[in-house]
Amino acid sequence: MEAKALLDMQNIISEQLIIDFGYHEEIFNAYRVQHNHLEKIWISGVKLPYLPESIGNLKHLRTLDLSGGGIDFLPTSFGNLKNLKVLDLSGCNLTTLPKSFENLQKLQKLYLRGNCFDSTPKLIFKLKSLKYFDVYDIDQLDFPAYNKKREK
Repeated sequence: MEAKALLDMQNIISEQLIIDFGYHEEIFNAYRVQHNHLEKIWISGVKLPYLPESIGNLKHLRTLDLSGGGIDFLPTSFGNLKNLKVLDLSGCNLTTLPKSFENLQKLQKLYLRGNCFDSTPKLIFKLKSLKYFDVYDIDQLDFPAYNKKREK
């Protein structure tokens, strides 16, 4: 299942992925396998027309960097990435998040800077483990704690 997801992603990327076993975490277009499971994927700066539905098969994935990829939407299966802790979607073309996004209950860091959201996606408020959230350029910050501070 994991191999199919990686193959599906490779098929929509025009360049070859570089295999990196964690020695050079700054390398883009890389992935890391630990304990025979795909744990990290960095595909920063690679223009992806879409993400395959099979991305949801990567159940052991902990870090996913798709920044600068220009993705317009996330597939429904994205919510199956229940072990995801760090997600970078900066510089994509997202306007919404799928309802299944609320299933990412282990997500601790989320980067959404440089997308096309009119306001803060409400689904993020259901992410109980979220500790860091980058929304630098969202026009309407609908973040309850932030708005309370601004009203004082």
